[in-house]
Formats: sequence, C-alpha cells, structure tokens
Amino acid sequence: MGANQKEAVAALHRERMLAAAEELFQQKGFEQTTIDDISKASGYSRRTLYAYYVNKEDFLRQIVRKGLRQLDGALEAAVGRKTFEIRYFAACEAILRYLRECPQSAAQVQQVQPQQLDGSDPTVGEILALGQRINERLAEMIRQGQAEGTVRAALHPERCTMVLWSALSGLNDTLQRQGAFLAEQFEISQEEFQWEALEQLLADSSDAAHMILRCKPDSTAVAASSSASRAQSRE
Repeated sequence: MGANQKEAVAALHRERMLAAAEELFQQKGFEQTTIDDISKASGYSRRTLYAYYVNKEDFLRQIVRKGLRQLDGALEAAVGRKTFEIRYFAACEAILRYLRECPQSAAQVQQVQPQQLDGSDPTVGEILALGQRINERLAEMIRQGQAEGTVRAALHPERCTMVLWSALSGLNDTLQRQGAFLAEQFEISQEEFQWEALEQLLADSSDAAHMILRCKPDSTAVAASSSASRAQSRE
C-alpha cells in the first residue's frame, strides 16, 4: 500500500470516528458522552481511537474546525458573486446551513469566548483564524455593498456582521423549534418562511436590522429582485 493510499485510509477512519462522536455529542451532550460510547458507536476499539485522537476534547475541537472549514469555503464562494443581493442571499444560506448541519460546531462557536481558548494548540489556533476570516469575509461583503451604493455608508461593517450572525442564529432557532407550526399557520413552506425573513433583513428600513438598503424599495420590486437573487445564489 502506497503512502497516499495509507493516508486516505487513515483519513477515512478518522472521519468515521469523528462522525460517531459528533452524533453522540448531539444526542447525549458532550459531558454525558464517554470514549466507550464513541468506541461502541464507531466500531473502533479505545486503543484505536486514541491512536487518532488525544481525548474527548480533541474530538470536539476537530468537530468545530471541520464545521468552520466548510462554512469558510461556502462563504468564499458566496462573497465572490456578482451583486450584493446575490452575495447576501448566498452568504445567509451558507450560514444557516452551517447552523443546521453543524450544530456542535456552531454551539461551541457561540458559547465559548476566544480569550478562553489556548491559542498555542494548533487546532485551536486554526479555529480562531477561521473565525476571524469568516467574519472578515462577511464584513467585506458589507463594504462591497457600501462601495456599490447598495448598503448605507454610515453602517459599521464589523458590527453589521455581528448583527447578521445574531439574526440568523435566531431565525435558525425559530425554524428548528417552530418551523412546522409556522408553515401551517401561514400556509407556506419552511423554506419560504426563511426566505421571507432574509428579504426583510435585507430591505427593512428600521435601524434594528442594520442590513439596510439606502432607500426602501417598492415591495413588488423587492420580491421580484430577491427571487432572482435567491435563484442565482444557489447556482
């Protein structure tokens, strides 16, 4: 077996172990999950697990890093789109997908303060760097919108980024807990509810939203424009 093939096999083993740990952390919680649980769920012995991961905390760090890597790649593609609206919808969709599909990574990012982490650990150092780069991508998206005359020049890009994160986290929580009820209540799909919320964030003229267009457009024009932008954001 060549070196590349050995590396590929090792990566496959690591991924299977990590997937089992992530599912257990989501089901039972990090504190309640043991290495024995991960061993049983993954089908690998404790000895084999420790050959790939230092301890349970190492599993969690790798889960956080994996999720952030996926989000960073998605945002890199999103912010390179043609117009601010297309970039905005693509970026929001990437963040919501991260919150939905990588809940353990997202929970750690939201709960743990950067100053609490040991930046000397290589994995932690990469996590911190990924977080900074992700926020900078979003802030740059705001700056591009300002340069294009779409986003108000008075807004602070970094603060807007924090508001956007908060709004999308709240939207994700609402959809996870009440999505089915809201869909039935308003006779629309959960996806339609999500996109209406994103449109309101984009076009709302209230200062609370912070993601504000220079002028509040005609609602019909917004609906037509945002529909086209949503379609292009998924291409």
